[in-house]
Amino acid sequence: MNKLILLLLFLTGVLTTLKAQETHIIFIGNSITQGVILKEPLTASPPAQTMAWLAAQGNTTPT
Repeated sequence: MNKLILLLLFLTGVLTTLKAQETHIIFIGNSITQGVILKEPLTASPPAQTMAWLAAQGNTTPT
């Protein structure tokens, strides 16, 4: 019984640690990456589209 409790505590700690990790995404590029030729670069550029997709997956909140 004690081993089961210890195993459950260990798994809870591991899962909590994995869930709490942050991921930082850096977009490296130039004006094409920024979307300067697009009509609405704030929503249509590759970084904006990527962040919107990640937010839709529940992985992040766009900033």
